[in-house]
Amino acid sequence: MESTYDRLVSAAIKLMIEKSYAGTSIGMLAEEVGISKSTVIHYFKSKEGILLAILENFFPVAIKELRTVVNNKSISGTEKLRRFLYFQMKLVAESGDVLTLVIRETRYLGEEHRKIYNQRHREYEGLVVKIIEQIQTEETSLFKNKDKNLVMKAIFGMCNYTTIWYRPEGPLRIDEIADQFFDILSCNV
Repeated sequence: MESTYDRLVSAAIKLMIEKSYAGTSIGMLAEEVGISKSTVIHYFKSKEGILLAILENFFPVAIKELRTVVNNKSISGTEKLRRFLYFQMKLVAESGDVLTLVIRETRYLGEEHRKIYNQRHREYEGLVVKIIEQIQTEETSLFKNKDKNLVMKAIFGMCNYTTIWYRPEGPLRIDEIADQFFDILSCNV
């Protein structure tokens, strides 16, 4: 059976996707889960605390998985890029709602919580920059003489926009999207 905390996080994701962060209230969340507002406040202290909890449930796991790929010295940078794209597209398929909140709603975090979020976000982006740096040092023309931060932002732009248009019942499976993104990035067109 799912804990009250997990039910609250799931309900918050659902409501914030449907109604936005600004359009979701603690009362709505309490009603959705069938508990009192004071119980929601007991778990999260504030609506902002709920958003931070959603992000804190997401980022550490994603960072840990991506770090495993980046630190694997036995694979090339281009293979790491391929694996990152598969990983990121898997996140879109499995956690697209959370990624949408990351992209769309983090502007509502206050200064203290924004620092926490920005630290996690920079760490995740930094892992992709390490992949790009490795590729730039290898015997390939991929990303040569390109700004590594601009390349990273382009990759995330391509991947993150997928949260808007990807549908499981759509014409492409998530692994096919990752393959095509890799082909686009590596100029295998």
